[in-house]
Amino acid sequence: MDLLLVRHAKATEHGGIADPYRPLTSKGRADAQALGKGLRKAGVELAAIVTSPLVRAVETAELLAVGLHYHEGLTVAPELAPSHLPHIVVDEVLVRHAEFDSLALVGHEPLLGLLLRHLLQDYAPPLRKSTAVRLRWESPEEPARFVWVLRPDLDEPSTRLDDVG
Repeated sequence: MDLLLVRHAKATEHGGIADPYRPLTSKGRADAQALGKGLRKAGVELAAIVTSPLVRAVETAELLAVGLHYHEGLTVAPELAPSHLPHIVVDEVLVRHAEFDSLALVGHEPLLGLLLRHLLQDYAPPLRKSTAVRLRWESPEEPARFVWVLRPDLDEPSTRLDDVG
């Protein structure tokens, strides 16, 4: 499976808004849409997009979908909330979607960085906001293969794992 791990774009500060409900800033919205367009330019086509239920992740997923011309619905997975553990995401999200040939998971740090390390079975830096990491993942029993990383400030995908953070 082609797997994209996507960290949400920049959200507003707390400022009286409970953490789960913080929306994206205008820059965050622009970055998320630019990331979606960059992914389309890189040839990404998705069978499904699964997102954390937190507002900033859902908004990022929606804007990615617009940029990618993705017309299916989004799936919300509570397992992608920041407090969950990587093995739960593998068991409850990846294995459940194993029939898809391509999948994007939209979520948060520290979960995505831990998930990236778990899937690669090796060191990986935490994901910067508005970052998409493309992996080739076959099963929980074997390490995923890092393919590339894309951010709105990169003209094209980078094959340097260090560009994730």
